[in-house]
Amino acid sequence: MPPAPGIEAFIGQDESLAYYHPHSAKSILTAIDDLWEHIAEEGPFDGVLGFSQGVSLAAMIIARARHSNPPPFQFAIFFCAGLPYCEKSLSAGEVKFLRSEDTQGPVIHVPTAHIFGKKDPDVSYSKAMTELCHPWGRVLLDHGAGHEIPRVPVETVDDMARAVEKVVTKAVIGQ
Repeated sequence: MPPAPGIEAFIGQDESLAYYHPHSAKSILTAIDDLWEHIAEEGPFDGVLGFSQGVSLAAMIIARARHSNPPPFQFAIFFCAGLPYCEKSLSAGEVKFLRSEDTQGPVIHVPTAHIFGKKDPDVSYSKAMTELCHPWGRVLLDHGAGHEIPRVPVETVDDMARAVEKVVTKAVIGQ
């Protein structure tokens, strides 16, 4: 795949790797199935952290397992979220995002941190992802930057750490 806009300044025009091709239902389903298999073999895991396309995959796994007890993850940390895809549409060969208006309530029932930047060209995906997650467990933080995990200023890093800590606490003690 070609690099995402803005990334070529750092890595050049060479092909880059991705979990899946975003326009291929088969590629997305294969990535979900591969991750599902890895979780089954290596899990359980306390939590999952995803960035962009990694959020899409993590959210699809959590949504797929929403009736499992225990869930594959007790919490999720979503940075600059990509939206999950509708698995039913993927099975029919269509690539369609899963949106809250397509569901009957939240599909993610574990505590979630949604950390995004208002300058991200895809910030609407991060905001839409929050609607797929149960309100009691959501922690939202706008770090003010773009499609990145900022390292400065230190106050922003501290804010992100506190958001993660809140979510882990919710997972551990249920508050």
